[in-house]
This record gives sequence, C-alpha cells and structure tokens, in this order.
Amino acid sequence: MLYAQKGEKWTNGEDVKLNIDVLEVPVLIKYFPIENMNIYAGPTLDYILSAKVEMDSGDLDLKEEELIKTMGFGLSFGTQYIMDKIVLDARYDMGLTDLNDEAENDEEIKLNTIYISVGYMF
Repeated sequence: MLYAQKGEKWTNGEDVKLNIDVLEVPVLIKYFPIENMNIYAGPTLDYILSAKVEMDSGDLDLKEEELIKTMGFGLSFGTQYIMDKIVLDARYDMGLTDLNDEAENDEEIKLNTIYISVGYMF
C-alpha cells in the first residue's frame, strides 16, 4: 500500500493547480534477470482520498462536488537494483481509468506518474 500526492499546474487564462491525494494498492510480480536486479509489473488499484483545484478565481473540491471518481485502475511497471543495503527503484504508473465524473466535461483525468526512489534496507 502506498500513499501519494499527485498534481499538475497549468495556465488557462489563470493559474490552475490540481492536487490529488491517492492511496495505491499495487499487485506486482517481480522477475530477477540477474543478481541484485529485478523488473516488475502488475495492476494498481487507486483510491482517491482528496482532489482539489486551486485557481486565482477560487478553489474547488472535486471530490466534495462529486466531479471525480473515487476509484481508479492502472498498470505499473518498473525496475529495481539493490547494492548491499541500498535500493534504487524506478517505476511508471499508467492510469487507465478516466477519473472525470462530470458528464458535461469531456476532458480526461488519468493518473500517470513516474517514481524514482532510493531506499535503505535494515
């Protein structure tokens, strides 16, 4: 289980910032082609905890206004390298679910994310 904050900024006549808090449940299968390195892939279930838009003209809570779906689905794939107790990880999450729940708006909201992380094993 993974908690992530995702977002985007753009200008559409005014500055707009989208912030989404997500609880992700990835189910990943790992393959070790060589010692200390693995590649992995699998499905990911996303639960949207909050989704807010900040604009110059005012803020909007997409979840409270029921403009965004609560659940999403995606695919994750990546690679991991382990050096002694240091773990280097790179992963891409590809959102497959259009989270936009507003019937009048045809713009897609998909959670596509690149993760790069360094960890230490105790």
